[in-house]
Amino acid sequence: MPPLWNAAVYDNQAIVLGSGVCCDGFHRRSRTRVQTHVHSDHMLGFATSKGHGDIICLPGTYDLLIAKNDSVTGPDLPFRSNFKAVESGSYVEVEDAKIQLTRSDHMLGSAQVLVEHSDGYRTGYSGDFGWPTQPMEVDELVLDGTSSPATVRNYSREEAEASLLELAHEKVVIGPVLIWADIESIYRGLALLGSENRWPILIDDRAAAYAEVYARHGLHIPPHVVVGTAEGLEIQNEGRYFHFKIKSSHSEEELTHSTKINLIPFRGSRDEPVFEYYENYFEVGISNHADFEQTVEYVSGTGAQRVLVDNTRSPGRAMEVAHALQERLGIIASYETLREDS
Repeated sequence: MPPLWNAAVYDNQAIVLGSGVCCDGFHRRSRTRVQTHVHSDHMLGFATSKGHGDIICLPGTYDLLIAKNDSVTGPDLPFRSNFKAVESGSYVEVEDAKIQLTRSDHMLGSAQVLVEHSDGYRTGYSGDFGWPTQPMEVDELVLDGTSSPATVRNYSREEAEASLLELAHEKVVIGPVLIWADIESIYRGLALLGSENRWPILIDDRAAAYAEVYARHGLHIPPHVVVGTAEGLEIQNEGRYFHFKIKSSHSEEELTHSTKINLIPFRGSRDEPVFEYYENYFEVGISNHADFEQTVEYVSGTGAQRVLVDNTRSPGRAMEVAHALQERLGIIASYETLREDS
């Protein structure tokens, strides 16, 4: 039997699964980094990892990271031999173990990570995941800590999407509608509002680069116009359009001239996907995260008897999740975080 915790979560957000493998953070004693997806809270230490060892990911993440081309990823990424895409379900041999990445249905290219050690013991990391998804089978699991007993939705994904569609079409008749979200929610919003083709769609250049990757991977991207082009300026002058922007890329000036819709993982209300904070500023819970009940189902499906909850990306929730999992599933659960230099 391995020691009580084969895996570890470090305070620099590195998820270590043993056998020289870490995920979504830099760990100097790990020679292989798995990048589960491209959201910024999982990219810490990526630039350092590029010069340290191998970085592996699913093909969708590989292409999105190249399209990202910012100060973290850098223009050299597509030319690095240590940056590799692996197919879902295939195995990569490392030291005394093998790694398998499988889809987590959180966004394009998102992965669950399984490390099977030489003695047959299986350690996994869920990463962020949607539901339903097919859980990997592990003995020990590091669990994404996004959900908690307070994050339960009593509405379906379809109901949230219908609410967004109704709200956006109600507001666009009186003026432009600004919608901002993370990459995956931008794609879902584009596909949803573009399905009826009733109003023009503007997207910023970052969102356009990601949309091209989604299209290359066979996902439908509706007709759209990039902001700043001649056609885009003409649409803006007409005054009725949907404007999609990646989170953190909006300005206060833009926010004062549109109906604002923020797409978020979880709303404060369990029962209603839409909330108006003040006039013409809305939040819509159109999530690509499993809620808490779905998280319990996922953990049960993995068969894990030891669960370590990541306490670095959603501080304060991990303790609740660990205690609830122990009570609900009768397993060992913890939320301990280690220092990177320990």
